[in-house]
Amino acid sequence: MKVWAAVGTLILLLVQGCSTPAIETIPPQIPDPDIEQKLRSILPVGWSLSAQDNTFTISRNEKVWLYVNIAWDVIDLRRSFEAAVKKYGREKRYEIKLRFEPLLTDSQFEQLRLTREPYEKILNGARSKSEWSYGIEEFYKHKVPVYFTDKYSVFAEKSNDYPVQIYPESVGPECAQVLASLDSLFQRYKKSTGQATDF
Repeated sequence: MKVWAAVGTLILLLVQGCSTPAIETIPPQIPDPDIEQKLRSILPVGWSLSAQDNTFTISRNEKVWLYVNIAWDVIDLRRSFEAAVKKYGREKRYEIKLRFEPLLTDSQFEQLRLTREPYEKILNGARSKSEWSYGIEEFYKHKVPVYFTDKYSVFAEKSNDYPVQIYPESVGPECAQVLASLDSLFQRYKKSTGQATDF
């Protein structure tokens, strides 16, 4: 009887094991070569693409000046705007970073969106400098994906995320064109509305 009981237990364990798949989901290939090929197809001359783990970085090879026009000395501005930018800003390569994560469910995305929403409202209508400072810090702490595909949710950030600006201004349209090209590759979770906090 003990032998049959042991055999029965073994069969039960085997059946239970077979009823549960060994692998729940197959993780996406990282970095995804299909995504890499698509991103390379939109690169203008003078731009490059690199990949590390699940993040692709699109970079402008020639550096720009990135600055935030807050609390600048008025005298510096009167002398020369360019000199003020170079005094208060940073010279860096312009980058767009795209982090690919397994596709979120609708409820997962909605939870992220709702958590971030109060801070987005602050940035688009802050009543004071301290409220704005708090809002922007929290806004960027609470990441929400910008794009999605059939396999991924795509978290995106760019060198001139609000309130950062680019100098020289003539570079702006070039960067904007690369950003617009991303809309032809991926679907947006939220349509761009022209607000400062839009990607």
